[in-house]
Amino acid sequence: MLLLADRDNFARREARTPELLVELCGHFDERARVLAKDRPLLKLASIGMLDDLRAALDAEVRVEQALDRVYWEPLRKELEQFRREHRDGEW
Repeated sequence: MLLLADRDNFARREARTPELLVELCGHFDERARVLAKDRPLLKLASIGMLDDLRAALDAEVRVEQALDRVYWEPLRKELEQFRREHRDGEW
């Protein structure tokens, strides 16, 4: 049973489609309320507000993309520097 709960929690934390979130929250309403503390858009999914949920998901994706850019920027610079230093194929 723990495995099922873990899988469902993961799905509610990571799902990116409004319809799937609405379905998951409908099946596990109490757990969705608890998880909504960390992912507020689950409240929208719990009450079936699809248009608002789509907008919240889009905003969530943009935040994640911005965080990814910040995370990867130092590595990208390091790889670019490495490429410039080894341009002629010499290691």
